[in-house]
Amino acid sequence: MTSPTPESFYQQLLHVCNFLERGRTPYMVVGGIAVSIWTAPRATVDLDFVIGLTEEERPSFIKSATEAGIVVFDPKPMSFKKMRLLRMFLQGKETELIMLDFILADDEYKRASLERAIHLPWEGREIKVASPEDIILLKLLSGRGQDRVDIENIVRMRKASLDISYLQRWAESLSLSESLTSFLRQ
Repeated sequence: MTSPTPESFYQQLLHVCNFLERGRTPYMVVGGIAVSIWTAPRATVDLDFVIGLTEEERPSFIKSATEAGIVVFDPKPMSFKKMRLLRMFLQGKETELIMLDFILADDEYKRASLERAIHLPWEGREIKVASPEDIILLKLLSGRGQDRVDIENIVRMRKASLDISYLQRWAESLSLSESLTSFLRQ
């Protein structure tokens, strides 16, 4: 398996966004791509999305994904800390394989974050991307090493424009206030 070229990677991002829009699945791009939009570009090897999908809609989503050429790793959601996600793969050129993580908007916060998705121009069209505040909150929920680095970069580059009251309100609701405060003090 080889890493995708940037062109192929961005084409696959658009392919997945088109798939989600055709199925009228609410979505927003998160993860390394979204971080790169709001800060400096950084390497990433997967595509991450938050999607609005009910349990009842999941079987038809899985079927549609398969029909769109997306390989379903497991039709049941995986749990990771405070998130549930569907892991899938997309075949790129030749031996390229791109991992797709679809984080389920299965709580009040994640559903609200989808409403705040920002429409941005991308390769001649628009895609929906998480706001800097929602990337911070989602990364606080995940809490991995790279997530901490991403939060630091977003705060450093966007602090003056962040909606601090929004961050504090949801951080309190999600029991993340202490973690958020430590990043905002930097």
